[in-house]
Amino acid sequence: MSLLTLIQDAARHPSLTLPVPTSVVGNTQSNAPAFLVAAKEELDSLATRAQWSKLTKEHTFTTTATAVQLTASAFPVDFDRMINESMFNRTTRRKFWGPLTPEQWQHTQSALTTLVDPAYRFRGTTILVHPVPATGETVAYEYISKYKARAADASEKETFTLDTDTTVFPEGIITLGIIWRYRKGKGLSFSNELEEYERRVVELIMRDGTRGRISTDPISRVTHPTAPQTPETLIGL
Repeated sequence: MSLLTLIQDAARHPSLTLPVPTSVVGNTQSNAPAFLVAAKEELDSLATRAQWSKLTKEHTFTTTATAVQLTASAFPVDFDRMINESMFNRTTRRKFWGPLTPEQWQHTQSALTTLVDPAYRFRGTTILVHPVPATGETVAYEYISKYKARAADASEKETFTLDTDTTVFPEGIITLGIIWRYRKGKGLSFSNELEEYERRVVELIMRDGTRGRISTDPISRVTHPTAPQTPETLIGL
């Protein structure tokens, strides 16, 4: 289902029953511009609601012997946000703890002892690590991509720019999002439409990907009998 058909379905919905546009992008007539704004807002908002499996990717980089390991130009072009606790040094087989807070990071820089396991900090558009690694080690992490739309040829893109564009999300969710956002933008009541939309989004989040087993046994919280200490323990915070 394309951007055009998504909006056509929204226009036909009983809560709107509006004239159905024959085009959207570049169409300045009727309600097409308002529908396009609602569709883009919905796509951007939905992408932030969870760590969607369809937006999850992996990136690897090679370390240098400096604290600064990644700057803005070194991130993937579609990088939106990193998935916490996913960074590992595949060469040394050690997990990076973090992200450290400003206090924790400054503590590591002034402490007399060195962390046994590495840690990282996001500062601005830079990733800092401590202790400084050796040159040539391979580090991997997972991240959420900002490319949630797809062109007709299946190439990835950040948002809708053509009537033929599609999305990684189920069409029904996007249509419901378009409806309540359109009504809100026009100053109409939208509480019922928003309630239905939120219910469907929660269901979608619960079904996305897989889930680990939940246990109330405190012993199960230890992932391994020789698991390394947390940064808070290691740096005395």
